[in-house]
Parts: sequence; C-alpha cells; structure tokens
Amino acid sequence: RQHSSVLRAANFMRSTDCKRPLLEATRLRSVRPARVGCGLVMHFGSTTCSSSRTGGEGSVGLDWMKDGRLLYTSATTGNSELWSVGADGSGARQLTFNPGQDINPAVSPDGDHVVWQSVRGAHPGIWRMDPDGSNAKQLTGEGVFPFFGADPRSVFYRTSTTLPWKNWSMSIDGGEPRELTVPAGFGPMVVSPDDHWI
Repeated sequence: RQHSSVLRAANFMRSTDCKRPLLEATRLRSVRPARVGCGLVMHFGSTTCSSSRTGGEGSVGLDWMKDGRLLYTSATTGNSELWSVGADGSGARQLTFNPGQDINPAVSPDGDHVVWQSVRGAHPGIWRMDPDGSNAKQLTGEGVFPFFGADPRSVFYRTSTTLPWKNWSMSIDGGEPRELTVPAGFGPMVVSPDDHWI
C-alpha cells in the first residue's frame, strides 16, 4: 500500500505529554523535518501522541516500509538497533540483534530490501536484509550512509576511512562496487529521481 506524504509522517521531538493511546488516532497528517529527541511522536489531525518506549527513536535513521510500517533506529536495548512499528504506534518489532551499532536504514523503492550501516568489525559496513529482518547479508566491509535512487537494484554509499571521502554504488546482491566520479562531502548523498544527478 502506498502512503502519500500528506497522510503519513512521523516527527521526533521532546514530547511525552499525550496521554491518549495512539490507537485513538486514525490518520497521520503533518509532514515536517524531524527533531532529535526522546520519543516517537506522530501527528494525527489535531492530536499529537508520543510513544516513549525508548530514547532517541529515529535519531539516526527513519524510513517508511512497503507495508506501511515505520522503520527506525532505537537504543531501547542499550545499543542502536533497527526496529519497525505500525503507523498507529503498535506492534514494535526489533529487526537487528548486533552487539555493534546499526543505523542509517533505507528501504528500496520497491520495498523488497532494507540496507543499513552496521558496525561488526573495525569499520562500519553496508548490510542488506528483507523487511522482516531475515536474510541479512553483508554487502561491503566499509561504508556509511547507504541509500537508494530510483533503481531498487542499486545501492549508493560513502566510505569515510580516508580523506577525502569517496562515493560508491553497487548491486543490491553485492559484488564489485563502482566508484563514482563526483566529489564526496560529509553526510548522505541525494540522487535525482532519474538517477542522473547526485
């Protein structure tokens, strides 16, 4: 099911004052940039409700999944892991179980895969899994800020262990990465809808 950005949104801010259950709300309404804070906050019409299940939900990653669930990072276990939750705030599920940090998730345009940045060695690398957390596979031994353009089969990312940073792309199935001949700055890249510009 596709979700229009005017109907679905999540905002992260310091707010824990909504006492009504999230299930009372029916449609998410606001679309605003997130503020890093201590709880998942969703705006439903004139009602704002927060789910203070953990601290810092989504502060290092947030995306919508194909089935309408929200993919986000959370440190509820004491370590940054990937979770998903229903749009009404119910049914939170932990997707990664890694002693290292799991952050910066991105969902493929077709909704079939999730890529993310995971620390499982000396450097963060890029991993891929199914939306339910199954079939996790390491794509690179080094990399940060993975994301997709229009093509669900291509993953873009950056490497940051040397200066200057470098931009790369590779297949969702893994294999040999391709270095992109564009300057790399700090932070994630953004690709145009036609995949022609970065």
